[in-house]
Formats: sequence, structure tokens, C-alpha cells
Amino acid sequence: MSPLIWDLHAPLDEFVHAVMVGSRCRSCERPCFLPQHAQQAYLLTVELRHLHYFLAVADMENISRAATHKLHVSQPSLSRQIRDLEDELGVRLLERTAKSVSLTEAGRAFLLEARVVLEHADEAVRKVRALANQGDTELHIGDWPIATARMMPAILRAYQKAMPKVRVKLHDWPNEQSLAGLRDRRLQLAFVMRPPKSGVLRGLHFETLRLERIRLAVAPTHRLARHAQRFVS
Repeated sequence: MSPLIWDLHAPLDEFVHAVMVGSRCRSCERPCFLPQHAQQAYLLTVELRHLHYFLAVADMENISRAATHKLHVSQPSLSRQIRDLEDELGVRLLERTAKSVSLTEAGRAFLLEARVVLEHADEAVRKVRALANQGDTELHIGDWPIATARMMPAILRAYQKAMPKVRVKLHDWPNEQSLAGLRDRRLQLAFVMRPPKSGVLRGLHFETLRLERIRLAVAPTHRLARHAQRFVS
């Protein structure tokens, strides 16, 4: 199974640990160091909802029909989500005309991999529901708040709505402890950052839920500002 395409050269299912100097801010349209824009300057995120929206548009070949007939959202909102996805990826996924849309070469490649990711996400939900239906009343989850703070509340609300009889217990553990908890069955699942060595995940099933590029802003006079880009290990 091939990795999800981030662009035509880099796999989407790998975390990119990069320090970018003078990140371009979407609000200012220039390198920005304003504290109120720090979050959007540091992190680039592709979420599952973006993939759902993109697949619907690709299948219907029309943004308006996808919005009203398949997703039940407004057409302007859907258009904005697709453009946000293209901005995050840095590539154009769709060719737009007055009456329809078609996939670009990058869009066709992204479509295949997006389907795989969503199928894996659906399978993860089915497995968790099956686990709950076996009679377990508690679901123990390894949590890593640094990475999950923004998405965990929505995940818990959706899960509690679907499985109201299951009590969820979060364990704020570091990556290594969560992986150990999965192996000795103290945890049923865990949110972790993907380890750099693939062997650490041997025997475990790993699904990419969130992708982030970490950036660092420095003052224009800082010595690092002389470099356009600097990677750290």
C-alpha cells in the first residue's frame, strides 16, 4: 500500500520536522511574526473532513451538487474548504469551469490515497464499536494533549453520542508509555506521534489522523534569519 501523497514528492503520512524561518502568514500574505498569527504560521494541517469534502467533489464532478446532494453544506463553504486543502498541500487539485470541475494530475494521485486513508479511518471506527459491543464498559485511551488538544473534544463528543454506554478514560502518557500500554493491553488505543523508526510500531496498527509541519519564527535580526530554511533532527 503506497503512502498518502502530500505533494508529488513527499509522503503525507510522515511528520515533517522542519524549522522554517519567516513563515508566510495567510492573514498578512508575507513572512509574519505576530503572536496572534502564531498558530497558523507554525502548523499546516490536513484533516479527515478535508478528505471527505474532496472525495465528494471528485465523485460528483461539481462543487454545487456535491454540497447540496452529498454533503448537505453550503456551496461557498465547500469551495472554501477545497481551496484551504489546496493551500495546505501547495498544489492545485481541481481544474474549475463554470459548470464542472475535473482533477489535475496531482488531484488524481491525491484521490487514490485519500480513499485509502478514509477507508482505514472507517475501519478503525468499526473496530472500536465492535470492541464496545463485546461488553466492555471502559475504553482506555493513551492521550498526548500537545497533539490532540484541538481534536480530542470533538472526537469524544462523537464517540459518546455513538456509544453512550462506554466510559472513556484518557491516560496522559508519553509516546513510549502509550505504546507499551497497547502491547500489554492496558490501553485499547492511543494517540501518539509516529516514531521515526518504523520498527517501534511492529505488531501494532497505526493510522495517520493529523499531519503537521512545525515552524519556528525568529526576529529578522536573528542569526537563523540568514538562512531560508533549516532542518533539525
